[in-house]
Amino acid sequence: MSNIIQLVVRRGMMARLMSDIAKRVGRRIASVRKRATITQAVLAERLGTSPEVLSRVEHGINAPSLERLEEIAEALGVPPWELLAEEGAGERRASAQRVTAAMGRL
Repeated sequence: MSNIIQLVVRRGMMARLMSDIAKRVGRRIASVRKRATITQAVLAERLGTSPEVLSRVEHGINAPSLERLEEIAEALGVPPWELLAEEGAGERRASAQRVTAAMGRL
């Protein structure tokens, strides 16, 4: 395979991996928000943004920056790492397998 094709394939795999991470972080934000019984509208107001923007983050369409992730965690009253943590051991194992498989294809 030529170097250019390999680079394109690697970038595509990284884009898929980043998209998967954004979706998992978004689901985690939504889960923590719902557990705290906070609506998207209330959290968005606390963050100085719109519910639409927050919805895009929760659905993994947009990924928050690390600074924004810290702001979201503060608004939810949890440490930032809680928004990055996965909920179950099975999910962690499956996630690790996906990452390992993706890394093996690089």
